[in-house]
Amino acid sequence: MPLSFAKNLSGWIPGRASSKNGVPVLRWLYTGQRPFTDPFFEETLRVCMALPENNVVHTDPEGKILLAAGCPGAIAPDALIFHVSRCGSTLLAQALGLHREHISLAEVPVFDDLLRMHFRGEITEETLNALLAASIRMYGARRLGSEQRMFIKTDSWHLFFYKQMRHLYPHVPTVIMYREPAAVLRSNLRRQGMQAAFGVVEPALLGLADIPAAHRHPAVYMQEVLKKYYEAIIEIARSNSNVLLLNYNEGLPAQMEQLTAATRINMDEAYKAAIAARSQYHAKYQHEVFVEKNTENLIDARALDGLQILYYQIEEMRLKQTL
Repeated sequence: MPLSFAKNLSGWIPGRASSKNGVPVLRWLYTGQRPFTDPFFEETLRVCMALPENNVVHTDPEGKILLAAGCPGAIAPDALIFHVSRCGSTLLAQALGLHREHISLAEVPVFDDLLRMHFRGEITEETLNALLAASIRMYGARRLGSEQRMFIKTDSWHLFFYKQMRHLYPHVPTVIMYREPAAVLRSNLRRQGMQAAFGVVEPALLGLADIPAAHRHPAVYMQEVLKKYYEAIIEIARSNSNVLLLNYNEGLPAQMEQLTAATRINMDEAYKAAIAARSQYHAKYQHEVFVEKNTENLIDARALDGLQILYYQIEEMRLKQTL
């Protein structure tokens, strides 16, 4: 059912986007005043689907309602957070969300929908820019009244959509989080991410359209993906002086110190204490104390030489950064 009757969009967000016969169609979702504090936004969507307002599917062909909404007073992003997966980005996003003045968005599905629709040629660049910017404004609406800042953590493969995101927000800091290759690969072997499964994210998007069949096994394929991620980070860091590189090994409190300095946020002692407490627990299982698992035998160290070279190049850049 079209949402054409809606006069008050308070509590509503564009939840997903798809394309039908070359026309973008947005599906609206009612969230009420539920805070966006789940480890991944997909979890927020699942919970909100149970609300009675979502018993009827409200669609928005061409995004006309979204574009007309305008969202006066919406908060623009204070930082765009890119990452290689399994590098502490989820925990960082949650730490940002601990502050009552922050909107922290972690891997919002509709942003990914729109970016990948453009990659597949289903919408034009002009349409992408208009709908993506309007969606971000909608998510930046002051729903509780205390919000002052917004942070967007992208999906890991959005490193390849850096230019599209940067075009919309050319002056905000770009944060890129990374980790040593063996640790990233071990984590993806224990719990496979979308980017590690061949074909779930378009291989062409990752620069792997021609990868041979022998390299499509998850353990090998993720090595290829991570190589592309590291190469993208190096290119971004070389082309943009407004990049903050954060290594997982620095730890959450130190990462937050750097990020808040780059975004000119004053961290009081209460916020620092909340961050320190949150850093003791698992990012995805918020009540489970985090313990690093020893799975060294899952990775063939000889296969990591090329990845290590790229990793050390990024490390060298981080140590020289002056943001």
